[in-house]
Amino acid sequence: MKIIIAGVGNTGSFIAQYLSEEKYHDVTIIDNNSKVVTEITDNYSLGGIVGDSTDFNTLEDADIKNTQLFISCTPSDDINIMSCHLASLMGVTTNIARLKSANYLDYGWSELFRLKTIPLDGIIAPEREMINSIKDLIKYKYLNITDFLHFSSANIKVLAFVCNEDTISLNKSVLDLNTLAKEKNIVSKIIGIFRRGHFLIPQDTDVIQKDDRVFISTIVDDIEDAYLLFYNFKESEMKLLESQAPNIIITGDNPFIKFVAIALSNIYKIKVITDKKTESENNFGVELEKYNIQVIIDDISKPQYRDNYLKSQDDIIILLYKNDKDAIFNSLLLKYQKLGDIFCFLRNSQHEDFLFTSGIAHVLVPNNFIMSSILSSIRRGIIYNIYSLYNTAEIIELEVAHNSVVVGQTVEDIESVGNILVANIINEQGNIVLVNPTTVISSNHTVIIVGLRTHIKDIENLFSHKIGLNNSII
Repeated sequence: MKIIIAGVGNTGSFIAQYLSEEKYHDVTIIDNNSKVVTEITDNYSLGGIVGDSTDFNTLEDADIKNTQLFISCTPSDDINIMSCHLASLMGVTTNIARLKSANYLDYGWSELFRLKTIPLDGIIAPEREMINSIKDLIKYKYLNITDFLHFSSANIKVLAFVCNEDTISLNKSVLDLNTLAKEKNIVSKIIGIFRRGHFLIPQDTDVIQKDDRVFISTIVDDIEDAYLLFYNFKESEMKLLESQAPNIIITGDNPFIKFVAIALSNIYKIKVITDKKTESENNFGVELEKYNIQVIIDDISKPQYRDNYLKSQDDIIILLYKNDKDAIFNSLLLKYQKLGDIFCFLRNSQHEDFLFTSGIAHVLVPNNFIMSSILSSIRRGIIYNIYSLYNTAEIIELEVAHNSVVVGQTVEDIESVGNILVANIINEQGNIVLVNPTTVISSNHTVIIVGLRTHIKDIENLFSHKIGLNNSII
């Protein structure tokens, strides 16, 4: 696929790197900064054009007429919308824009995008997705969930827990835990393990280890029961923790504080702690006062912080800093002082695993939320949802095409390709089908698949419409 990425700042360069690693895409970047273009093209297998993405000549130099996907990620929302509009006029079929302003994400604008009055096929808005993730994590805070992914089928959710010394499933095999779930009539299946910087497609013989981040698929009604396979909680303790309203403190110098605080204020009581410079630059006091959010000018590194603002170790502290070093330092400081449940925002995922192993379970990285919109436009097949996991694996919810290779094949046949796991199957009536090695895939089934990125082409070839493929698993 021919892809153009306009604007290669933090978001654009991440997307360019991700897509260039998949050798079968022809990627070209556009940016006004010649130094940035040279640096990226020298390090990755892609083309580069120095210029303005709202200029017809620049777009023609980037071969816009032969482009199937145009992604605009400049710092300006207006330029991103205009660039996508021009790309559409020049024949690009799919256009995606990076939008930061909350105004563009409200109902009025989204309707214009949906109706193609403004030709956008997708919006990259990691901040919005991250706020939704924070809401889920706070809602299930009493279960120590670190990831919460939504799917359209049968109330299926994918959750992740970090296994520590209190985990009762340590040293148990994947097969034992999956079997135990079936015996207890719990919809729960281990579908991935993130271990020491690597995502693993679990085998039956794999054993759960300390510091593993274990991904399971379950349904809404079974979330607590699935959690109890890993942690030993009494029902009374769980209900008490669930009923407690958390004390939420948001701190840092990132302007994104304002959006997070407002988004959470209609559910929880929020305090914002920031320095005087950040407050004055972003007008936090006036803006947040409308939502009954208390703004406090202070420094969280001061010893009296605990006594002044925190009620208990169950308090939630959301750290939002412009600089990752500040975020990491203050996260570790608060962890060392045993002050609250920490949510740490990082611009770069480089230190994500380090914070996990340091006991900070909730690490929020915008790039982790970026690829879903893009991958849905790139991957072949009838795709409903897609999530990138640590840039090494993907969870894909898709419909089995009526003439795809897998129709009539078993789960065992599909998984024999390697590094592919069938997590869930949902029939045409919307009911979950019990997955076992002999389960046969039928046309119009909805399937949730986990696969390493190195095997994504195998998944596409298996589940999408058959075009010149042999009617067998290859």
